[in-house]
Amino acid sequence: MEERNCKNCRQVFTIEPDDFSFYEKMKVSAPTWCPQCRSIRRLAWRNDTTLYSRDCFLCTKKFISIYAPNTPFKVLCPKCFHGDGWDPYEYGVDYNPDKSFIEQFIDLYKNTPVLGVINDNDIASVNCLYTNDVAFSKNCAMVFVAWRLENVFNSSNLAAGKDLSDCTYVVEESQYTYDGVLIDNVANSKSIYYSTSSVSCNFGYDLRGCNDCFMCFGLRNKKYYFKNQEYSKEQYKEILESYKLDTRDGYKKAKEEFKEFLKNKPRKFAELRNCTDCTGSDMVRSKNTLHSRFASFSEDSKYVYNGVSFKSCYDCEVGGETELAYECITPDHSYGSLVTLESWKNNAVSYSIDCHASHNLLGCVSVKKGEYSVLNKRYTKEQYTELYNKIVIDMKKRGEWGEFLPHQLSPFGINETDGFHELGISKEEAIKLGYNWQEEIQQTKGKETISQTDVPNSINDVTDSILSEILACTECDRNYKILADELLLYRRLLVPIPEKCFFCRSNERKNMCGGYKLFKKGCDKCGQNFETFFTDKETRPIYCEDCYQKELI
Repeated sequence: MEERNCKNCRQVFTIEPDDFSFYEKMKVSAPTWCPQCRSIRRLAWRNDTTLYSRDCFLCTKKFISIYAPNTPFKVLCPKCFHGDGWDPYEYGVDYNPDKSFIEQFIDLYKNTPVLGVINDNDIASVNCLYTNDVAFSKNCAMVFVAWRLENVFNSSNLAAGKDLSDCTYVVEESQYTYDGVLIDNVANSKSIYYSTSSVSCNFGYDLRGCNDCFMCFGLRNKKYYFKNQEYSKEQYKEILESYKLDTRDGYKKAKEEFKEFLKNKPRKFAELRNCTDCTGSDMVRSKNTLHSRFASFSEDSKYVYNGVSFKSCYDCEVGGETELAYECITPDHSYGSLVTLESWKNNAVSYSIDCHASHNLLGCVSVKKGEYSVLNKRYTKEQYTELYNKIVIDMKKRGEWGEFLPHQLSPFGINETDGFHELGISKEEAIKLGYNWQEEIQQTKGKETISQTDVPNSINDVTDSILSEILACTECDRNYKILADELLLYRRLLVPIPEKCFFCRSNERKNMCGGYKLFKKGCDKCGQNFETFFTDKETRPIYCEDCYQKELI
């Protein structure tokens, strides 16, 4: 074990013997930044939910993009990017050993057309226009970091699901659910959190194998329970109907009452379901995955976040079915990735952006089905190997090899990313630290065509005319609309029209989950030490596993 001082924040961090073995396998030096600073550095390069309307560089049609119109990039819509109407190799440049490789790579990034939004709409997905980092899905809108979905709206970080809205962290397929956090195999439910294998439950926290439970906590295999008390079927139905959850007033009353009900109920320090030798939280069926969050079905990995099926990966943000990756963002279906961003189905690709179905690339942008290429120039296998080795030596001399891209070079303002939420700093502080800031985030305010007080209280009284209206968020005043399929789902689930915009509702769910940093803390009941993502801002008591289990029914 070795202790080092982070070059960024100067705090001490630890590198374990197994970590050195991984870095040796990746042929990189041990990191110079601590895990928290490395994570924020990656987040600064990741815009998940801030969308813009801009023109495609090739077809000139308007499309939804994660790149703001005021950024100097040649941005392509997904159809043009994946089409044959252009050649990324036309933008290739020779390597200049007298310049930093990272600088040359960033110059190439600015000059080469890039994928404007990370989805496969009209390719492997259908009718998923208003989404980002979404694949293999159908009929989704305002969905982010997800795949294998159908009829899903206003949600993020989903691995599978159908007929969902306002859900965050869905591990295994759930359906017909509204307002869920960390759920799997849940159906016909509303406002259900940290629950699994439950049906027809409303306002539930940590329910497992339950049916028809309302406003309950920590139940196992129960039916017809209200506030953790059992009732007859008839009594339960009468109680549930009395709350009138189809109305805004009724739903708001239930939400406030449930919050009060949970106030003194403990939270478990970590959610690790059927995991072996794991630390972190929000994981299902993982093994030897450490200091990670929402990294289910993963193995022998560390510092991985928001993905599934990581194997032998360190320091990755979002990904699926990935093996041997380090310091990457979305290296889906890839092997041997080093500092890649939004690059999928690759083998032995390093320092590349938007590269797909390729192998043996270094410093490439938007290359598809390529091989043995450096800075978007093709070489023979022998030439590539020789040049690759030379560049690695040069990068090591400059302290670049194995380090992620500097946050100062990101195309995104920190306020467009989750990094801003994690840092919790002001605009002035962010700029002082070298982060970019986006002044022109696209949104509308003051364009509403209907007052919230004129929206019918019950979903049963809402007509299709709501689809032509513009609403204003009651929290931030941002305008938003209701989509036709979204309305059908609300009617099916009997939930009222939401009074807040997607972003405010999403933040409420994210705030339930803690952040990206593990803190050392003692159990609020027995004092046993553990690591948790929950800070002292969490008002509910935090219990260790043993103390928490004693609270369950």
